[in-house]
Amino acid sequence: MPRGRALALLIIVVLGVTAGSLMLSDYLTFLATSAVIVGIAAMSVGLLAGQAGLASLCQMSFCGVGAWCACWLNLHLPQIPFLSVLILPPCAAGLSGALIGLPTLRLRGINLAAVTLAFAVACDALFIRIGFPGNETNTGFERPAWLADDHAVLVLGILAFAVVGGGVELLRKTKLGAAWTTIAHSERAAAALGVSVSSAKIVAFAIGAAIAGLAGALMAVQLGTLTGRNFEALTSLAVFSLSIFTAAHFLEGAAIAGLLTVMVPEVLRSLGLPLDLAEFLFGIGAVQALYRGVGIGGNIRAKLVNLTSDQRPIETRHIDVSHPVVARLPQPGSSLTITDLSVTYGQVKAVDHVSFEIPQRGVVALIGPNGAGKSTIIDAVSGFVRDYEGSVRMESTSLEPFAPDARARLGLRRTFQQSRATPHLTALEYLRLSAGRPVTLEESEELLCFFQCCSSHDRIGSLEIGLRRLIEVAGAVVARPRVLLLDEPAAGLAHQQSRILAERIVEIPKRFGCSILLVEHDMSLIQAVCTKVVVIDFGKVIASGPPQQALKSPEVIAAYLGKEVA
Repeated sequence: MPRGRALALLIIVVLGVTAGSLMLSDYLTFLATSAVIVGIAAMSVGLLAGQAGLASLCQMSFCGVGAWCACWLNLHLPQIPFLSVLILPPCAAGLSGALIGLPTLRLRGINLAAVTLAFAVACDALFIRIGFPGNETNTGFERPAWLADDHAVLVLGILAFAVVGGGVELLRKTKLGAAWTTIAHSERAAAALGVSVSSAKIVAFAIGAAIAGLAGALMAVQLGTLTGRNFEALTSLAVFSLSIFTAAHFLEGAAIAGLLTVMVPEVLRSLGLPLDLAEFLFGIGAVQALYRGVGIGGNIRAKLVNLTSDQRPIETRHIDVSHPVVARLPQPGSSLTITDLSVTYGQVKAVDHVSFEIPQRGVVALIGPNGAGKSTIIDAVSGFVRDYEGSVRMESTSLEPFAPDARARLGLRRTFQQSRATPHLTALEYLRLSAGRPVTLEESEELLCFFQCCSSHDRIGSLEIGLRRLIEVAGAVVARPRVLLLDEPAAGLAHQQSRILAERIVEIPKRFGCSILLVEHDMSLIQAVCTKVVVIDFGKVIASGPPQQALKSPEVIAAYLGKEVA
């Protein structure tokens, strides 16, 4: 759904719900306020788990931090403006989220979930031990006069939900939002695009915790008196399950999460069933959502997008692929110099003292039998294998001190054997994330037309695998790299797509000013686009030179046919 329409719809809904809330009974007002607050807490889980792929099981602990700070400010600094009670506690929770994010940077999946759950258990014990400000003197949160009525608290909660929801929707369309989506899909792919995975994770934890802290502050305003039982670790698990079930990283999913958290217990109470059954039902719903790959909010968003999307034909230029491809001669000088590169896994030497150069604006092929060490060389050069011997220099810069994302930002870009273009992004969003700079719609359309792959507004996940691979190459090129590493880019392409790719590889050095190292099994493509071939077998260079010369070497023929050279 276009951003403007989504926000306009949000404003209309908020105004309507706010007007309707004034006519609710006191009990329904309490339930509605609770639903709104849980919706905000669910949004914090959705941002981390649904958007960034970080399984955080301690969001209610961050709620507790926000609630504790709100109670402390209200008790000890009653003279400060009330707005401070809604700003400072989220900031404190955000800081605690960033601190929790730091030691978990290298963790993912079940390990990350275990660490955050341990933090939730620790906070649970801490809140019970120290209590909340005002508990000892039985002093509750004192609301200002204009919030004395519960209906006013509900309106405040609705406005907070709208602000947070609108902010999350806007954030989704930014480079940071695209980075989170890419990290959830593949951290390696994100790093290859120049995204600092560590920084993006810490920011996600901080923002998610701040949103949860706001929910906690609103709980203090609503309930007045809080205890540690309001923020138990099991409550974090229940909110996590509910958020996965409803896909709370979408605004509509967060709203449904809030509604379910008050409606399901009411239904169970009316049926005379245990209220704890609600958590069980949320868990079943979360499992079902994970199995299907989409929650309730995701289904609703997909239908809204289909209803509001513009159905217009894609205009593409016809490219004549009948004429032969002619590789251009490289320029003097080296863009990339690899010297005595060696990579060892245990007792296996995957790469053994490999040395070669890629000339300025040249196209060099790195070929060899399966398992020869080609992809290991690509991984080492791009920084994904750090424990290598030898040196890699890009022009005058030694790359050893730099991580993969830093190497990408320096101008070394790569693709992968299997396409890792983020399926949940549009082509335009993907190109903007990869470029690391503003990319206009016109520039995006021109580049996508150059590769004959799709339109800027096409979602990558809706395209067939061949087009995804072309978009991945386009994403690497749009960053204007100095060196481009293409790892089997023609895999999965139809014959005509492969022919177009060959023409584009020839044009890339002249048009975008970069050099190319190409790993490929298609020998016709190799001979068409490359001026030099480096052949490796068992991690060693066995031949190097022009394609016609290197491919006719007896050692190369023996390596591919599995015969020994006499």
